[in-house]
Amino acid sequence: MVPSASAAKSAAKNHPFVEHYKFVKQFEDENCIARQTMPAPAQLLAELYREDNGKKRDAVYPDHEQLLQDIAAAYRTVIRDLYNAGCRSIQFDDCTWGMFGDPNYQAFLKEAGVKVEDQAAEYLRLNNLALEGRPEDLTITTHVCRGTTTLPGPVVAATSHCAHPVCPRKCGCVLSGI
Repeated sequence: MVPSASAAKSAAKNHPFVEHYKFVKQFEDENCIARQTMPAPAQLLAELYREDNGKKRDAVYPDHEQLLQDIAAAYRTVIRDLYNAGCRSIQFDDCTWGMFGDPNYQAFLKEAGVKVEDQAAEYLRLNNLALEGRPEDLTITTHVCRGTTTLPGPVVAATSHCAHPVCPRKCGCVLSGI
């Protein structure tokens, strides 16, 4: 049986992150605002393809586009429920962008016949699909995880927002956790 969007939505109902957030929110004061962190949608997708996970995923989700849509729908449900619980700041933790600087990952993609640019575009698209319809006063930030690396120098991450803590272009982006 192939899961549907309604299955993803019901799986996202009563997500434990909402209860976790409610617990932390009770400690808010004028100096401290509660924030919920969670793996980014792209990070979830990457994990679904790690090692042998892809074979198992393909058995359940032969339609890749449906998988993307269902992941996005589940995230929209959790984001809405967090917002309804009073959350106004969500941070996506996303290691996918750092992976692009890893020569081993680049070789893996090349061997699979996938362009780095195409993979990045899919991750960006999925993250943005998950954010469709979010309330205007909900701040979404991204922590770009690099992990432990032996690469020389910093890993440059591609994001949909600029990487300035206070954006000089006045686009209103906020990046935290780096």
